[in-house]
Amino acid sequence: MTLRPRRCYDIYMNEYVGNLHVHSTYSDGTGSIAEIALAASRAGIDFVGVTDHHALTGLHKGEEGWHGKVLVVVGMEIGEEHNHYLAWRISKDVPDNRENPQAFIDAVRRQGGIGFIAHPFEKGCKYGYSGHAFTWTDWGVKGFTGICIWNFVSQWKGPITNPLKAVYYYLYRRGAVTGPDKDTLAAWDAQLAKVRSVAIGGTDAHAFRFGFLGMKAKIFPYEYIFRTINTHILTEDKFTGDVVHDREVVYAALEKGRCFVSFDLLGSGRGFEFTASNLTRKALMGDEIEISDGLKLTVKLPCAAKVRLIRDGQTLREDFGVMHIHTVKKPGVYRVEVSKKGLLGGFRPWIFSNPIYVRP
Repeated sequence: MTLRPRRCYDIYMNEYVGNLHVHSTYSDGTGSIAEIALAASRAGIDFVGVTDHHALTGLHKGEEGWHGKVLVVVGMEIGEEHNHYLAWRISKDVPDNRENPQAFIDAVRRQGGIGFIAHPFEKGCKYGYSGHAFTWTDWGVKGFTGICIWNFVSQWKGPITNPLKAVYYYLYRRGAVTGPDKDTLAAWDAQLAKVRSVAIGGTDAHAFRFGFLGMKAKIFPYEYIFRTINTHILTEDKFTGDVVHDREVVYAALEKGRCFVSFDLLGSGRGFEFTASNLTRKALMGDEIEISDGLKLTVKLPCAAKVRLIRDGQTLREDFGVMHIHTVKKPGVYRVEVSKKGLLGGFRPWIFSNPIYVRP
């Protein structure tokens, strides 16, 4: 196990880094769960969220748990042509329902599970699945935990409209990864205006093998993709080595929104903090806190970067630096977007926080 405790608002918080939305040979991935865990260890992350299509095969075969220093938690991806849904903390397979996604959202909740809408506005690519895009079509649903706001593979394939671009974006893979889709962020902000909703990041890792212009290659090997869009969780509880305890540490953090999304290929997001505090209380992402005199929001970064503070879906202020403090004057749903300067200049989307809910 990898234990990384760090000091945060008067108690020790443990930060663990995970890669979510991963496929193994039990569906359409090319690696076994053991091979996936080894790749995760080499990439330096702490846990992996496997979500094979249609079934909890890895769980049923007893492969969930610690593989060396990496915890593998097993869920499933529900959905076929549209309405893909990532579900964890379930023990029974949940069938798809093409006409009524509310049915499988409810089925996950009945098991005490958590679930996230996956790549809701992805763009299709004619070089895969005949250009089909696996979008979310029913925004009248309710009861889901949150939304995967940034998916590496879904975004990467969108700009590939001809062979030349396919070669370019294969050689410069991060070039196509330009931040969460604006429609996805707008959908998330619309949810936040009504109910609590948690953002996670994912990769849709398959490690596909393909042939192109006489060459054979594996596109996005697991070890590479585990260094890209990760979800960092913060928890008071440490991993102990007990699978039942440790997977609940992960699930509880995801359920509460005690997490943030980081494009770690630009630089590790470890150490990012977004807190709210007044004279009597401090709160983390996912928490609610009442408006009061002296209430401040504080953002701390691993390095200097551009920070956008967003309230109720609208940019409130933008600054550059390592630490940012804002005095709160109005209630609302506050979240943070961070952009990091790239090697070639310009700023690239880097970290997306979950919100702090400031209530009247």
